[in-house]
Amino acid sequence: MREEIVTGVNYLKALACRFHRLDPMVVEAFGERLMEILCRRYTGHWYPEKPMKGQAYRYTHCQTFSQSLCLQEISKNTFREAYPNLV
Repeated sequence: MREEIVTGVNYLKALACRFHRLDPMVVEAFGERLMEILCRRYTGHWYPEKPMKGQAYRYTHCQTFSQSLCLQEISKNTFREAYPNLV
């Protein structure tokens, strides 16, 4: 599970740095917080031998409302500290 989360977070961090020109330290803090929250959320919901089976896989495809809450939780502290005038 952690390997899949790390891969996804690294991809998002690369996109943020490339297209949005954000401060690399802020992007790194965002990535760490995102990994922490996703690992906590998906604990016990993953089949390591079959990553496309189980609750975590279905959760990523069906729960858009919960995903937006997850992103709000991450960004709440990370970006407010770095960019206080934007929020």
